[in-house]
Amino acid sequence: MHLDALDGVPGSVDMIERSHFDPVYSRWIDEGQPVTEPDKALAQTVRCYTPADLLLLLEGTGLALKRIELDGREVDFSSNQLTLSEGFLEAWAYLAQMVPANGMG
Repeated sequence: MHLDALDGVPGSVDMIERSHFDPVYSRWIDEGQPVTEPDKALAQTVRCYTPADLLLLLEGTGLALKRIELDGREVDFSSNQLTLSEGFLEAWAYLAQMVPANGMG
């Protein structure tokens, strides 16, 4: 995607932006390359966690997963009844609520 320089922002330049997902390391990668100076390209990555990953990460922390929302709708993550219509395949993010494991409050 071509991004124009931002008006009124010193140092802003025309950029080529690329983003993709690395399924092996579960990372979203965002790359920015200045159009006139491609050797000054930069990249950032964000580690991504599925709800299953999050459940594993919470083990032993004293926290429990209470609720997951996808596009403002609660998803029953404890059910085996999820369908593709839930939107997980298209979603960029989900909201997770964690609570103390002992009270599930």
